[in-house]
Amino acid sequence: MRAEPITTPVKTGWKCIDDRTLTADMLRRDKEAQEAFINALTPAELDALPFDWGFWARNDQLPPRDWITGEKYIWCLRCGRGWGKTRTAGQAIIEAVRTGKYKHLSLCGATAEEVRDIMINGESGLARYCPPSLGMVYKPSIKKVFFSNGAVISIFYGSEPEKSRGAQSDWLWCDEIHKWQYPEETFDNLLLGLRLGSNPLCVVTSTPKPTAFTKRLEGLTTSDGKPCVHVTVGSTYENKSNLSPAFISTIVSKYEGTRLGQQELYAQILDDNPNALFKKDWIENNKVDALPLVASRYRIVVSVDPAASHTADSNHTGIITVLEGAAPERLISAATIQHKNESHYYVLADASLIGTPHQWGVTVKALAETQKADTVVIEDNQGGDMVESTLINAGVTQRIQRVRAVHSKLARALNSSTLCEQGRIHFYRNPLSYNAEHGTDPLDMLEDELCNWQPGDDSPDRMDAFVHAINYLKPDLKDLAHEDAAKRALFTVLGGGL
Repeated sequence: MRAEPITTPVKTGWKCIDDRTLTADMLRRDKEAQEAFINALTPAELDALPFDWGFWARNDQLPPRDWITGEKYIWCLRCGRGWGKTRTAGQAIIEAVRTGKYKHLSLCGATAEEVRDIMINGESGLARYCPPSLGMVYKPSIKKVFFSNGAVISIFYGSEPEKSRGAQSDWLWCDEIHKWQYPEETFDNLLLGLRLGSNPLCVVTSTPKPTAFTKRLEGLTTSDGKPCVHVTVGSTYENKSNLSPAFISTIVSKYEGTRLGQQELYAQILDDNPNALFKKDWIENNKVDALPLVASRYRIVVSVDPAASHTADSNHTGIITVLEGAAPERLISAATIQHKNESHYYVLADASLIGTPHQWGVTVKALAETQKADTVVIEDNQGGDMVESTLINAGVTQRIQRVRAVHSKLARALNSSTLCEQGRIHFYRNPLSYNAEHGTDPLDMLEDELCNWQPGDDSPDRMDAFVHAINYLKPDLKDLAHEDAAKRALFTVLGGGL
């Protein structure tokens, strides 16, 4: 038989690929091999090891060959929380600069703070992993990053599309596009400028959000109809060995087993539930990061919907804080503010928990005090006397107001759904609790419950507490006589039977 010729991989010019032999993942499984490897390194090799991306990267974190060859010029990293997409994109820039082929690079994040604190100086940012030999110098005052070999990164923000117009580059990194104030305009301007050099490349890092732009981005094609985007979909669990126990307990355990977990952990793009009473766009487009002036804040309530038990498998006790006030000055999305002359409703906090009556009682007390609530709202139908007694024993001093819920959960939620569709309900992105690096917000679970609940299902406790708060502040459904009217209205909206 004729022997097959031995072939060697074609060199790419990228050090992290061409020089890759032994990897951290290989050694992680063999303690003896780890010790032998470390002991065999010279002091200089030990110093260089933290900057050897070929050693540390998982296979799916290395630049795909059809991207670095230019067959597909956009690499989209759609990954779950903690997968390592920021580190991956930052290392891709470092490796590109190392090749000497890329001199005019661009970088764009949602805001100046996110560029500085995540993309450049963050735990997984450029500054931490750039080798000293590249002489990286970051000058935020002029929005530039310089390297000793002459490469320069120009910095742009998703809130300033006009400043990205005409910017020419041979490399582009766009981070968390779904958070940009003007995603399409900014991205299109930057992509039009990606025309320098023989092989301009773009990398996009994003946690999946079901926006029309996200879907359009992944489906981009060349002028002759060929796909031009290489999509890497990654799960949080792929990087579990590098994630802290605190991250696992707070992020992974929070989302595991939920529909939202398919998005946040497994990077799946979730479409709206067509039968849900609330739509993601209604909530996303009307989020705010600033509240009305104190003089324009009318009432604040903490609403409680207790669970029937407090075992590990129990439902949560829903605890939601809502502010009634004037219309906001602006929205994070920059969308047009609707119904400016009417009251608007701001979801301030979600302190829902699985716990004993004493535990949720003291939680309500603390929340009512810190949020300066006027009233604590409870449902009269479900153990109103017990709930009120628990709150009083916990030290709640605010007025406790009982609301009588209509029998139909569908009719009960209609008021909130209508206000949400009108753009009069705003989820408040509190800068003190919003995790910009991981894109997590304490109100994510409430949003997920609202957008996945459909008439006929048992309503979750966060949603019930939210609905009680809204119905107390704007009691359009204040008696049972409205239930039939609500059903007829919803029948018309959904176009079908109930």
